[in-house]
Amino acid sequence: MDMEESSSYRGANKDIWNMVYEFCRTIHPNLDNYEDDAAWPTLLDDFVSWKRGKSLDGAGS
Repeated sequence: MDMEESSSYRGANKDIWNMVYEFCRTIHPNLDNYEDDAAWPTLLDDFVSWKRGKSLDGAGS
């Protein structure tokens, strides 16, 4: 299942877009500096969970 299949998000306001931009500027592509208890929007927490799950799925291939 991917994010698109399970998403309950219907749109993003300006604050969310700004946080996505900040996330992209500050978090490394491999997510090694992402802190689970940081104050990111739930949308980005869900993305990180999905991405980490995909990475684990691909690790055994």
